[in-house]
Amino acid sequence: MNEVGSKFKVLAPQSNLQNENGISMKEAYRIAIEEVVKDNPHALLYSISSTNSIKNPEDITAGKFGLRKYWNLIFTEPNTTDYWLVFIRNKRIKEIVKVIGSSMNETDLIENMDSLINSNEALRIAKEDYKLKPGEGWAIGYHFTLNRISGDIIIQVFGRDSHDNFTKISINAKTNEVMDAIHKVTHDGVTYNWEVFNKP
Repeated sequence: MNEVGSKFKVLAPQSNLQNENGISMKEAYRIAIEEVVKDNPHALLYSISSTNSIKNPEDITAGKFGLRKYWNLIFTEPNTTDYWLVFIRNKRIKEIVKVIGSSMNETDLIENMDSLINSNEALRIAKEDYKLKPGEGWAIGYHFTLNRISGDIIIQVFGRDSHDNFTKISINAKTNEVMDAIHKVTHDGVTYNWEVFNKP
């Protein structure tokens, strides 16, 4: 669910812990930031994304309460090339990898999560306004991402629309306003295009 990994050079992995419970996006952030600031107290959040497990696949109910077992988070110190990739599995940190990446300004990052909505609230909005259903196939259940887009902090909820098209609902994480809703629509049974759609 995240496309930034290709620009990183892996330097060093760390811990390997596991548990069984799904957690919200904010809980994943809390778990991750507590460890990252031990290495660098100036590190800020770049992005969060839920993900699937290939070895332990979940069913279509995954994410139905805004909770996921598997989260990936990226942190960086502003105006440096230092990054920390945090992999949370079953409520605990499985691994932290320190990497080199492109320098980011503080305005590109997220300083804290206190004033932002959580994944469960974002899911409620997506379901109530757009009748979003859980995804199937490679992105099973409901998935969530958080990062800055055009200056705004956006939480995106992924699933299916009423016609089973892969769908993404983008919500301003501070104001709860839906910024856009797009789905992948088949044309001629071959090509897939992202298209904006309105509330059903």
